[in-house]
This record gives sequence, structure tokens and C-alpha cells, in this order.
Amino acid sequence: MANEIQNTATLSEEENKELKKKSAIKMAVMLLLLVILLIFAVIAWFSMNKESDTDSVNMTAKDIEYVISPLEGSNGIYYNDYHSVIREDTSSDAYVWQMTTNENMDNVDGSDGISPGDSGKISFNVTPKIDSVTATFDFEIIGYEAGTETDETTQEESITMTEIANTSLKNYLNGHILLFEDYDSTTGEYSGLISSDADMERIIQKTFTGIDTATQVDIYWLWPENLSNLIEVYDGTDVLVHSLIADDTYDDVIQHICDYPAYFFRGGNDTEDSRFQNLTETKLKNSYDDYGRLYDAADNDIGTGINFIFVKMTTS
Repeated sequence: MANEIQNTATLSEEENKELKKKSAIKMAVMLLLLVILLIFAVIAWFSMNKESDTDSVNMTAKDIEYVISPLEGSNGIYYNDYHSVIREDTSSDAYVWQMTTNENMDNVDGSDGISPGDSGKISFNVTPKIDSVTATFDFEIIGYEAGTETDETTQEESITMTEIANTSLKNYLNGHILLFEDYDSTTGEYSGLISSDADMERIIQKTFTGIDTATQVDIYWLWPENLSNLIEVYDGTDVLVHSLIADDTYDDVIQHICDYPAYFFRGGNDTEDSRFQNLTETKLKNSYDDYGRLYDAADNDIGTGINFIFVKMTTS
């Protein structure tokens, strides 16, 4: 797989027409997805007797093995009411990941929230309190519907946030927003997929050394605009469009799509549908138009069914 992403300007006129047709389908999807907003929060679990200083974004504790702290930043425009409602529903130990210039997830003035084609990173520091510690990070992405309710006595309105119960929407959210351990800004490629398992959790382990030495951890997120961002699009023999996935991770991404078609395609949970039986890279490439439309349709369902997403990280 070539390192550079091929621009559609280098394709033939006929190939450009086909890609433009696919783009036109996607445009209708993207307009619906502009309403999606993002709140990023973290729950940190320490080994013993956790104590939290509520006036600081850092957590401290007695006899702990490590401390997790976000980078210094500010609260975004979607922080206040929506965050407080979600926090009450999850855990009093949760706190919002403050945004920095490079890790704002479109949570800034004038933003409409994230949509297909967006990407970025989230960062935090891990500081060992012993010589060496191995930490497990467990990420979950949860969708919410936003609404309001009126108090019958005071007639005052308050915000409501309801976690989505629709299984298909939960699946799509966990397939369409991907997490990676590395990103090459020169090639524009992602590597080290943090794949979502059958329980919709994404788990990685990292070892940290050096007492009181902070190490920054970067997690890169990607919402692919098209299926061709993940698999190489062929015209039968030649590659028309290269994916955004690095060579050493490409097979992992393909295997993840084939293992969990319900995460990527509308109707992918239908075990009786032959399109999702014994799925392979060859099958995806040979019927790319069909799978590409089903991928876009799942994006469309996310945009119409989910208003906010909540990214939760727990550590152990």
C-alpha cells in the first residue's frame, strides 16, 4: 500500500464521476450530522483509597501507583448544562476532559460539533508513583438523545439526556468513530487500532516508568467520511483510492470490519443477509458501491438518532 493518499484529481474523468456520485450521497448525510456534539470525560480508578480534589483537574491519593491528569485547558461551549446532566447519570468521580488548542474536538465557539470526516486527538498525562506500573485503559463511546422537560409547578425547563437504547445505533457509533494509538502527520495515516470488542469496549495497556515522571499519552480519533478511508478502493485490479490506514494496521482494520459488520453497515447485524456472511476484504472491494452506501446509511442513522456522544475512559 502506497504511503501517499491519492487525490481524486489524478483519477480519470470516468473515475472522478463515480467518486463524485458517492460524494453526493454523503453530502446529505453530513448535513444531518452537524448537530452531533461531543463531551469527553474520564473516570480514573486508583489502586487504593482514592481521594479527589474537586478544585483541581488533577487527582491525588494516598499510596497510589499512578496519577492521571488531563493537560491544562479550558471548558468548551458544550460543557455546562449538558455535561452536568451526564455526570449525574454516570459517576460523581467523573470529570470533564478540558480542551486545549489541539484537543478541542470542535467544542469551541462557532462549532456545530463533530461529523464524518473529522479527526483529532485526546491527551493526558500518566505519572507513576512507583518505579514501574502497567495501566489498562478502557474506552467506551456512548450516545445520548438531548431534550427538555418542564416542571409542572415552576414551569421551568431543564435539560434531559437519555442514553440511546437502540442496538443498531450503539453498533454504528462504535464502528464509525475509531481510536488509534499513533498518527503520522506526514503520510496522514493511522496505526495501532484500538478496536471495539463484542462488549463495545476498547482496551489497551501501557507501561510507565520513573517515579513522579509524567508521560503524555495521545489517543487519535477518526470519524472516516467514507468507507474508502478504511479500505483500498479498486477498479478490479488497480487501486483508485488509498485508505488512511498504515500498512502495519491495515489488516487489523479489515479484520475488524469483517468481524463486526454490524458496527459499520446499516443492517449489518442481519445474520441471514449473505452480504454480511463470511465477509472478506475481497468481498468488500468487489461490491464496494453496495457496502459504501450501507456505510453512509449508518452515518445517516447516527445523525438522526444521536445528539451528543460521551467518551468514557476507565483505568485500572
